[in-house]
Amino acid sequence: MNFTEIVFIILIIWLVYKFLSKDNDKDSSNIDPKDYKNKDECYSPLYVSRKETEEIAMDAVKHFERENYRKIKNVSNQNVGYDIESWNSKKNRFIEVKGRKNTGNIYMTKNEWEAAQKFGYKYYLYVVYHCDSDEPELRITQNPVRSLNPTYISETKKYKISKSDIVRNSTSYYYQV
Repeated sequence: MNFTEIVFIILIIWLVYKFLSKDNDKDSSNIDPKDYKNKDECYSPLYVSRKETEEIAMDAVKHFERENYRKIKNVSNQNVGYDIESWNSKKNRFIEVKGRKNTGNIYMTKNEWEAAQKFGYKYYLYVVYHCDSDEPELRITQNPVRSLNPTYISETKKYKISKSDIVRNSTSYYYQV
């Protein structure tokens, strides 16, 4: 075998490993095109699915909390109005995590907004923008009920919070993937 053939074989092995080693939501058979404005986007090899966006956002938040010496518990499947409980010896945090491929508005459910009202300054909204990049941006808003001005949408029973409102009332951090 010559050098070119060896490189080609290594490349093939790497590609097979890359696609088989993780849950591959980039496969167009797992993608529902009706969920996307640009139907061609979901078939792009660079496509980041909704599930992957959520995972990237959760990973960024977990990383941030651990870097700041807090313990975490994922409660996202318990319908308590937030995704993560975080604590250290000084205080507890109740964190709702929202992720976006790029940027944009976010939506909080009625349950999430009521939890924010209940926990006040202990409730945090962590929005992770640019989940489709190598450097997602984490924006943190403490006590969103006090600092944000959402629009309630009665048809969906959700609170719409504009990107500009989040940017204006949050602290920004970057996370290396």
